[in-house]
Amino acid sequence: MESSPSRLDVQDYGTDLPARCVEEGATQIALRMHKAVKDVDAFSFDKLVTAISYKDTEKTQVDVTVSGETSARTYDAVFNSATLSAQQHMHLEGLKLNWGKKCAIRNLGYGASCKVGVRFRTMWWKDPNGLNITKGGVAKTDLPIHFCVYPSYNIPDDWQEPGVLLVSYTWSQEAERLGSLISRDSPNGEEQLRKIITHNLARLHSKTDSEEEYQKWHKLINEQWLDHYAYDWYANPLTGGAFAWFGPQQFSNLYNDITASDGRYVIIGEASSAHHGWVVGALESAVRGVYQFLYQAQYQLAADAPASKAFQAYNKKEIPGPFGPLPAEFDRPKDVLLPADFAEKLTKKEETTIEQEIEPVGELARMGVLVEQIRLEQERDVIDYSSITMAELAPLLELVPDSVAVEA
Repeated sequence: MESSPSRLDVQDYGTDLPARCVEEGATQIALRMHKAVKDVDAFSFDKLVTAISYKDTEKTQVDVTVSGETSARTYDAVFNSATLSAQQHMHLEGLKLNWGKKCAIRNLGYGASCKVGVRFRTMWWKDPNGLNITKGGVAKTDLPIHFCVYPSYNIPDDWQEPGVLLVSYTWSQEAERLGSLISRDSPNGEEQLRKIITHNLARLHSKTDSEEEYQKWHKLINEQWLDHYAYDWYANPLTGGAFAWFGPQQFSNLYNDITASDGRYVIIGEASSAHHGWVVGALESAVRGVYQFLYQAQYQLAADAPASKAFQAYNKKEIPGPFGPLPAEFDRPKDVLLPADFAEKLTKKEETTIEQEIEPVGELARMGVLVEQIRLEQERDVIDYSSITMAELAPLLELVPDSVAVEA
């Protein structure tokens, strides 16, 4: 058993960082955010979106078709946080998506994952005369349950009281195999799953060569078992998988197209973040999406409008968490310059680097908006860079001093 995160998790979650548990589940985050919004009636729950398209040829508004409703809902912008698997079930032809987005919706890998939680009469693993597991942690095994997770949130609780043990956490092929035993009406119809879980737990906590010890644990687990619940994310039609699991070359070939947006239709969610698979990635993608919306909206607003002020505040890194700052992955590294001839045309100055004229903060996010807007005007799946004019690139200079001229 170990207390440190497994597989590649340490890249995103260091053991030296404090962990937090949300009482009553992570859903409370969304519910409390909902309560903090002034117009709570603007929210609609339990609605199934079947189609999204631009309302007009100018692409200034977006129509959303909801199952069971006779007319589409019209919005100035749409942020789609559904998984790309779920987006494949929507009619999106009217959005004229770029080729990379279409490929990602069809092909991006999504990891399978299953969890099984069991509520026992007592937290027997904490019994001081037994296993005496008094800290949260993970037990790894090559048995079908793969990972058994001992909770840390209830460490102070009396071990003789009922408690829940995450008896199995699996992903990839192991999840697909265990998922074949999980019912969509869990725990009904899961007799075989229970037998396997009981056997695996007994084998995991007994010595390999001791049949007597195995039988002892098997009997105890059966007697302590109150109820259980199992969940397979690939069986959920609203997710079609647990989290983005980019395959070979998929990140380099698809990621830029997934995050590109015209500022009207924006894909957010963990799949559109470098920290895919994590809640923080989903939050960061929302920050990036809002920034791209503000970027395109500022052209239609006065400089003192709230949207314009918010956009400039992001550029100055003045937006605190969790609504900011803009993820650094969307900044252009300061040691990376645009081609010298292009820089000269933009700045009209010799011996002046482009980084002195264009703010690198958020530049990649802004370029994603600009490229998408030009592509949509070209009415192409893939942008034709050879036909772009300097006038079309003028928005790159929104942060450059007025004294800098642009060659049309």
